[in-house]
Amino acid sequence: MNNNFLETLTFFDKVPFAPLIERDVFNILHSNLPEDKSNLTLEQKAELCAFQFSEFFPETENISTHVSKEMLPYWENRISEAKHPVIIARYAGIIYDLTQRLTDTKPSYLIAKKYIEALLDTIEFKLYKVAIYAVRKVTVALKIAIALNDDILINKTKAIILTLESLIAEDDKPGLWGFSFDLLVLKKNKLLTVAEENKIIQDLEKRLSVVMMSDARAAELLVQRLSLYYHKKQKPNEVDRTFNCLKTSFEYSMKNLPAIQKADYVERLIKLYKKLNLHKEVQASLVWLREISKGTDSEMKSVSTTIDIPKDKIHDIVDKILEGDTETIFTRIISVNTPKIQEAKKEINAMAQTTPISFLMSKGLMDKEGRKVATIGSLKDDPEANIVLQISQSISIGAFALHFIFDEAIKREIFTPYEIMKFLRKSCVIEKDRFYIFEKGIEAYFDKNYLISIHLLIPQFEQAIRKLIEINGGNVLVIKEDGYNLITFDKILNDPIVLKAIGEDTATYYKVLFTDKRGWNLRNTVAHGIHEASKFDKQTNERLLHAILSLGLIRMKEVLI
Repeated sequence: MNNNFLETLTFFDKVPFAPLIERDVFNILHSNLPEDKSNLTLEQKAELCAFQFSEFFPETENISTHVSKEMLPYWENRISEAKHPVIIARYAGIIYDLTQRLTDTKPSYLIAKKYIEALLDTIEFKLYKVAIYAVRKVTVALKIAIALNDDILINKTKAIILTLESLIAEDDKPGLWGFSFDLLVLKKNKLLTVAEENKIIQDLEKRLSVVMMSDARAAELLVQRLSLYYHKKQKPNEVDRTFNCLKTSFEYSMKNLPAIQKADYVERLIKLYKKLNLHKEVQASLVWLREISKGTDSEMKSVSTTIDIPKDKIHDIVDKILEGDTETIFTRIISVNTPKIQEAKKEINAMAQTTPISFLMSKGLMDKEGRKVATIGSLKDDPEANIVLQISQSISIGAFALHFIFDEAIKREIFTPYEIMKFLRKSCVIEKDRFYIFEKGIEAYFDKNYLISIHLLIPQFEQAIRKLIEINGGNVLVIKEDGYNLITFDKILNDPIVLKAIGEDTATYYKVLFTDKRGWNLRNTVAHGIHEASKFDKQTNERLLHAILSLGLIRMKEVLI
């Protein structure tokens, strides 16, 4: 190891010790390395690995590929040489984290003990620079002390946790208080005396009275803890009291807010009630939420965009689609307007590059009355929901193209009730006695009676997919008490028989269109009477008719398994 590198390490051990952040040590060490880092010594590599992470960023999964078991004795030797608690804790910590992975043996008791003691010394002598890092360090110390079942270390850690919270707690910084409760209260192994437990609860109660009318988020975090505590202690009156405090805090914060933000407060309250199985309170809050949500629609603003497509280009595309015999044309219309999963993924990835923020946060989908019907998580956490949303949006955007194709096909007398029924009669999943209903639904579309058409066609589509499972030997029944119910449409669309017969793209398209609350969800909104009256329109009917048309492609030779 070169002299500069060695001097850097010994510099930190000078008394009095200075507060340290592990990453700062790493940066200083890194700056004392030669420009060419291809020939670093084992010692240099070991030091960089040790200080690249800390208890606050314990990402040893990312580091284990760069270490070898030869580094373990080096770090152990450094523990005896180093004097600064933060430095000692890092060496002991990385040995503790990686020994099992590198040698398939557990770290020694002495290493674990050294690690805990160094972490506690760091807190006791205030050698941390950032208070929240100190919270993480005592959390790790307590976890390991409990694992060792060492009463002396457990009690010492407990005492430092209680002292630390009293020193760093600030009302407007929730991460700096409440951790004594989280770490020590409601544990299976009793860590607190009655007096210590009462003191923690009293501190939370006192802080709630202070922040209740000024910081709703802090009040929420306090009530989460207090209500759980009183619920476990079987004190329902205290549970009610703390929730009433939170309601008061929320109501004060909700003043003059838009309805959509008010609804968010009530939803958070409902989640807390649900955690404690307070069903009566959940029901009352749902009524409150419903009333508030009715005002959200008027607050929403439409966002539109214009796409200019030359008329001659549109005609060229439509002409190509409408070339050939009727069956070829219908097949082409079905294929062109069925969204593809891979295309949706590419579109999402492209948008995530240009507008990354919108894909880092979750999004709530709301109906006309402001009711949240679904939540779309971030792209990383909820990729499937983002694909569903993208396909749903692409269906809406593609409505213009589908409308133009249908209109032109009607004008050229390619698209007629007779030709559509002729095509559908080739399907093996539509029963003979159902053709009459399909015909009436299709005629209603041509008569511009979209309300009738939509109501007639959706249940017949569902029955046709159910028939697809039956003719392939699948089950469509579920036992219900003393009888049998039909399996829900959404489960039908996830049946392996359906996926094999029509493919993942088409099955996903059907789910987005008919049963997924993150998509159009036509089957459920229409069946339950919540489909908006204004949306029994031509656009919806055309998209439904496109799906109906695709049933004509499901024929016996294609569905035999």
